[in-house]
Amino acid sequence: MFKAIRANLISSSILNCPKYTVVKEHEGFEERRYEPSVWTSVDSQKSMGLKENGSDQFFKLFRYIQGKNVEEQKIEMTIPVIRKVEPGPGPACESSVNTSFFVPPEFHDKPPQPKEEGVHTQTLPTMTVYASSFGGYANDESWLKESKKLAEKIPDPENIQQGYFYIAAYNSPWQFFNRTNEVWFVKLDQSEESNQKAEMAKE
Repeated sequence: MFKAIRANLISSSILNCPKYTVVKEHEGFEERRYEPSVWTSVDSQKSMGLKENGSDQFFKLFRYIQGKNVEEQKIEMTIPVIRKVEPGPGPACESSVNTSFFVPPEFHDKPPQPKEEGVHTQTLPTMTVYASSFGGYANDESWLKESKKLAEKIPDPENIQQGYFYIAAYNSPWQFFNRTNEVWFVKLDQSEESNQKAEMAKE
């Protein structure tokens, strides 16, 4: 299994990734507009840390692209591996975390159907995100530190999704240098912004 993972992550110098355009460059981060994209995801699990349950979720998805799907179709590895994080209400509370692999464009119209329980495909709509990058091997402490730094830099923090954010990893565990990790905050569209402000006003 580990040899297969290493071959998938290292053999290709260029991997498929979701398409986006840069809307605006800011100091230390950028605003991006992502096109609609298809992902294979693992059902959310409660976790005390961002990396807890991560290996289990990753291996479920890796088995899927290795052919554990209804069509027994092998699928190339893609980047980034993203995790949607819905923080708990307090520092000692569990967060809800789920992991997703990007589905290559040739399978967007009809992605292979997962066989394994808890694995599903989903389409993420067009979305604008604020994204910041950092290097090295990421852990819970660095993910939270970088997400806090990005949140403090965003010029209109009330106009981002308050209930969740994404973390994105671009490299194999065997790549020791020039690693890329990202934090994404999703920008609200106008209708979402109005609804969120109304909800916040009620509290």
